[in-house]
Amino acid sequence: MRTHMMALLFALTTTTAACGSKASLADLEKLKEEACACKDKACADKVEKKADKMLTDDAIKAHGEKGMNLAFGIAMCLAQAEGG
Repeated sequence: MRTHMMALLFALTTTTAACGSKASLADLEKLKEEACACKDKACADKVEKKADKMLTDDAIKAHGEKGMNLAFGIAMCLAQAEGG
């Protein structure tokens, strides 16, 4: 699972914006809460699909260090839920 977490972190920091939309800071915080509430792989997979759409490079950069910290927190919670 460590490889999966590293791949997710890489994706979070290298993805380009899709359709020009940016997630708000509140959206990222809500996604982190949702990710950290997951207790199993099925839940983590569902949240990861949302994260793939929401966590674009532009969305993260728009919120600076706070955005990066939230993205990292999301990745950590998803990895923990998946058993990694």
